[in-house]
Amino acid sequence: MADELRIVLDPFLSTGLTLLGKVYGSDGLQEGSDVSMTEDSTGIYTGDFSLAAVSDGAYMVSFETSTAFYGSGVLYVRNNLEVKLYQLEIKSEADTRQTALIVEHDATQASIAALNDFDPASDTVAHVTLVDTTTTNTDMRGTDSAITSLAGIATATNVTDAQTAIIAEIDVNETKIDLLETKMQADTRQSALIAEHDATQTDIAALASTLAASDVQIAAIKERTDNLPDLPASKFDAIIGANA
Repeated sequence: MADELRIVLDPFLSTGLTLLGKVYGSDGLQEGSDVSMTEDSTGIYTGDFSLAAVSDGAYMVSFETSTAFYGSGVLYVRNNLEVKLYQLEIKSEADTRQTALIVEHDATQASIAALNDFDPASDTVAHVTLVDTTTTNTDMRGTDSAITSLAGIATATNVTDAQTAIIAEIDVNETKIDLLETKMQADTRQSALIAEHDATQTDIAALASTLAASDVQIAAIKERTDNLPDLPASKFDAIIGANA
């Protein structure tokens, strides 16, 4: 509660007054008691008015002495506090809000009522009652295309058999892999083949030199034989026969 009532008067003509503030409701009845106004500054009067028991709304304020009226104002109250006009909900706004709340309430009530029309004999949710039947199926498999045989389904036994077969296949593949030539072995064999090839090329080169020397000797022999005197065939045959 602080300075809810305020008025500014003529500082030359309206100073030093014993001014009272009176608050009235829209019905014309006074709210609370008269408020003795205090002149805070020349011609400016303020007064404290308790709003603790005042309802929301706009209230008229009259400023007067015992002999004269000096002015009026409006006091806006909401939630027991003084507010500005724009903060006060006017009747039309309250009526609109009330209408909206009524519509929302009616819709909620209709939705609640709609939830009470469930027919367990025909509604789809009634199928949930079939759960009672499953309690008699101790194997929980039923009869609709249910699995009744473990053929083709992994079990502890056939999974172990399959595992054994896979391991055996892996062992065979490892044996085959062991027979494959590694890169290091291939490199060693390649080096040996290159050395063998180089040796062969050296032998071929040496043979060519030998053949070339033989060609020289043959040519020299031919040259000598070409310079021998011709002998009659009979004498040549006799010489050959004697040497034989």
